[in-house]
Amino acid sequence: MTVQNVIPVIDLFAGPGGLCEGFSSVKDAEGNPRFAVKVSIEKDPVAHRTLHLRALFRKFPKGEVPEIYYQYIRGEVKRQEFLAHPDIKEAAEEADQEARCAELGLTPPEVVDGWISAALGQQKNWVLIGGPPCQAYSLAGRSRLRGKSAEFGKRIRAAGMATLLVTHDQTEAASMADRCVRLTSEQGMEDKKL
Repeated sequence: MTVQNVIPVIDLFAGPGGLCEGFSSVKDAEGNPRFAVKVSIEKDPVAHRTLHLRALFRKFPKGEVPEIYYQYIRGEVKRQEFLAHPDIKEAAEEADQEARCAELGLTPPEVVDGWISAALGQQKNWVLIGGPPCQAYSLAGRSRLRGKSAEFGKRIRAAGMATLLVTHDQTEAASMADRCVRLTSEQGMEDKKL
């Protein structure tokens, strides 16, 4: 089998990184990663700390995460000591470039564009993901819609996550968008052509 290129992923509205974890876990037949998260953006500082920690964890090969990571998880060392530790420092700096604490719309678009452009380099094909709000915790979650318009609630339930392979070539992008599948959760996972 030929070696395939790893596809970069940009995650908007990342939360603590569940979609990043899912994409990062996809492997080819030889066990090589198919996707690499390059930028993930989350506005909530608490969720961002988890997002950053998971980004750092993914920098290490399976089974080679330094013991200091687990000491930090167990609360045996403080965050500053953990991030400055020589076994972690380089991975923490890489995670800083990947996991960004920012609010889209408030952070200047040229800043966000800069992060994404720097992360993608010359890569033409990449994946843009963005998760729907966590229903249990989000201010827009279903639990806060009780008593609201039935139509609004129906639209929220029908709003699924869409992933789209993005390219700089607009003709190619239009062709890909035509083939892209949208997932909805109205009645389970249902494929619909965009």
